[in-house]
Amino acid sequence: MKDASKIWTWLPWLLVIPAYFANLGLMPLWADEPTRAVVAWEMNFYQEFIVPTINSTFYLNKPPLYNWIMLAFYDLFGFTEWATRLPAMMSLIGMSVLMYWGFKPEVGKKQALAAAFLYITFGRMVYYRSHLGHIDPFYSDLVFFNFIFIYRSFQNKKYLQLFLGSYFIMALAFLMKGLPTLAFQAFTLLALFINGKQFMKLLGWKHILGILLFSGILGGYFYLYFQDGVTPIRYWENLLDQNVTRTAVAKSTWTTIKHVFYFPIDQMYLFTPWFTLAPFLFQKKLWRDMWRQPFLRYTLLVIAVNLPLYWLSPDNRPRYLFMLYPFIFLWMVRGYFLFAEKMKFFRIAAHVLWIIFPMVLGIGIWYATTLEALAPVSNFYWKVAVLSAGWIALAIAAIRTKEHLRLANRFFIMVSVLLVFKLAVQWIVLPYRYYEDETVYYKTAAQKVGEITRGSDLYLLEGSPYNHSMTWYTSLERNEPIQYILPEEFREFAPNSPEYFILSENQREEWPDSEVLYSFRVPYRDMPTLLMRSGGSGEE
Repeated sequence: MKDASKIWTWLPWLLVIPAYFANLGLMPLWADEPTRAVVAWEMNFYQEFIVPTINSTFYLNKPPLYNWIMLAFYDLFGFTEWATRLPAMMSLIGMSVLMYWGFKPEVGKKQALAAAFLYITFGRMVYYRSHLGHIDPFYSDLVFFNFIFIYRSFQNKKYLQLFLGSYFIMALAFLMKGLPTLAFQAFTLLALFINGKQFMKLLGWKHILGILLFSGILGGYFYLYFQDGVTPIRYWENLLDQNVTRTAVAKSTWTTIKHVFYFPIDQMYLFTPWFTLAPFLFQKKLWRDMWRQPFLRYTLLVIAVNLPLYWLSPDNRPRYLFMLYPFIFLWMVRGYFLFAEKMKFFRIAAHVLWIIFPMVLGIGIWYATTLEALAPVSNFYWKVAVLSAGWIALAIAAIRTKEHLRLANRFFIMVSVLLVFKLAVQWIVLPYRYYEDETVYYKTAAQKVGEITRGSDLYLLEGSPYNHSMTWYTSLERNEPIQYILPEEFREFAPNSPEYFILSENQREEWPDSEVLYSFRVPYRDMPTLLMRSGGSGEE
């Protein structure tokens, strides 16, 4: 890339490892992380890899592929927070690599690299998403790879390769997240083949062979799955419920209307600070140019047919769109590099913001040294000094860059600014949260439950707010799973039963004569929860 200095195109790759992996295992598991972790742990405990369980009961919400991947990481690194998050972090960086590989032949190195960097530095990723071990990054990698694979096979007229390969990839994706996979495949193939005037090939034997491969892989798995007591009707009802409840079908009309209106605004907020590139999209020439070029037209079609499903789903999460963001980011950087020189006001405004932002950060971060709440953060002054120096140096570099290199250099310098910001989140914000956030209390409480009940059966009464994060830490401490129990089963236990039970305080009336061994609070609902056993030691 002759119009960009090599140091600024290489520096982000050097920063991304510390920015993404520093303190990766510090915070206790939360949100959806522990669900994946508990399922994988119970798979390992029971040596049952076909039918997932959680709290020793069938887990029907997701197929098991991602849990198999997690088990491989646990086998290498142990059952830790770090190992839980490692597959997701590798997938996030892997998406950037996939984007560069997929875009480079179509738009050149500069735009491909810029779009790849946008993915690992947009706001949602930097300040929230990129230190959580969710399933979505790996799933998105599979779906995005399939988008590129379908296009290249179609362009080369290798239709058998297209159908067999894409349906194999989609079988893996389905075994990871279920029904959304079918929508991505169906909508994308229809849009591409209709636009390419090849619709009849969707009715041909090669497509049928691909569908048979997909059906054979899933059929083989579910044949084994349904041998163990889960009925097909129960499984599919749960799978449909998991997907339909987030759409307009299950929401009020007013909720859907509000979501439709706010959705694009929310997306721009999530793209912070890259919303500064949005003005460069409002160029008719950009859209004409993209429609004329086959690959860019394909990206428009993919977004046009797949995005509405999420736009019309009030309860969707930003991470559900990770496989679509790469195309939108490509449009943004293309608009910037093609039209920034002509759009002088917006170019200058963006560049001024990109220079002011690191200067403010570099100077303003010293204020943090006056905050007593941050005192527990280890090596705090050393970290502040490094971050401050980094931001100020980058701001100076952006100011001093040569005129003919400014367009590209300032963009790539801003990427480095955001990666340093991400490093600040990992170095300072996460340790602060560790000392101040109640998730550490919940982890400690769950471990104490495990310590008290080690070596004995432990039951979780239906309706108790004991969540999957606490289940994970209790199970690790006990080295034995918790067992889920229904109220009618609970009442059958004898009053002098040696087993332990977890139940909420308002469920205690079910067993009023039992003694409380430990009283604690649980996440989200913060409900008082009890560990009980008849004739217990009475520890509060």
